[in-house]
Amino acid sequence: MNISLPDSLQAFIDQQIATGRCQSPSAYVEELIREDAKRQAEALLLQRVNAGAPLPVDEHFDVRIAALLQEAEDSGEPEGMTLEEWDSIEREAMALLQKRQLLGCVSGRCAALKAT
Repeated sequence: MNISLPDSLQAFIDQQIATGRCQSPSAYVEELIREDAKRQAEALLLQRVNAGAPLPVDEHFDVRIAALLQEAEDSGEPEGMTLEEWDSIEREAMALLQKRQLLGCVSGRCAALKAT
């Protein structure tokens, strides 16, 4: 694969090589592609979690939890909730737990969700 870049971007890549960030233009492009693939995978995972899939407990779990907590912190002042709202959340959580138990979840991972 050959890539044509404007002089300004080529100079930037040359600077990255000179400072030791990468060994070659190819290595720099490979790093960018890996980082982009990782970002896209994380975005897809968060979409699944937001749709109700369990957050996987893996080597990235702590980082994901920290990011979700930071997002909550950054979202503004907390709003008061009524007892009815808390009851609704509890009912929804219980229904989700029951659904996962019916699907054969083990350790927070559902066999039915693994295929997705």
